[in-house]
Amino acid sequence: MGARLGLGFGALPAVSGAGIAQLGATWTHVRLRLEGVLHPGARGGELPAAVDAPPDPLEVQLLRGQLAGCGRMPWSAAWAFDACVLGSLGALRGRAVVGGQEATTPGASVGLRAATEWQLTGPLYGEARADLHANLTRTRLTLEGERAWITPAFWGELSVLGSLRFP
Repeated sequence: MGARLGLGFGALPAVSGAGIAQLGATWTHVRLRLEGVLHPGARGGELPAAVDAPPDPLEVQLLRGQLAGCGRMPWSAAWAFDACVLGSLGALRGRAVVGGQEATTPGASVGLRAATEWQLTGPLYGEARADLHANLTRTRLTLEGERAWITPAFWGELSVLGSLRFP
């Protein structure tokens, strides 16, 4: 069980923070995790010059559930490396800064993760990880009939985690 803070790049129109809660099980060479991830929001997007709109005309949020299946290589009793396969389902919400138009769309992605974990003290562990996702669904957000932003084919996330392990 743990919580982490992350930094996402590419999932939203601008670099965004992320809050993550997770629950999982770990064995010597296998790890399974169920994670809930919230990118609370970023402003961005771009419209053609002919459209009268402010810079960064969109606010976008991402909420997703994620399953991670990992192979684990313990280097010592206190340090290990994980290589993971990821699957995510979620919702992307976009809102126009001016006018307040809103849209929420479903999204899905698959990805890979590299992570390292180390024991801090007793049942408290730290973890650093890098994720790379490929979107299976691409969302186009439009304002006044013009495309303001489209989800990219690929996006990533860097994060640091603190977790408690129970025997």
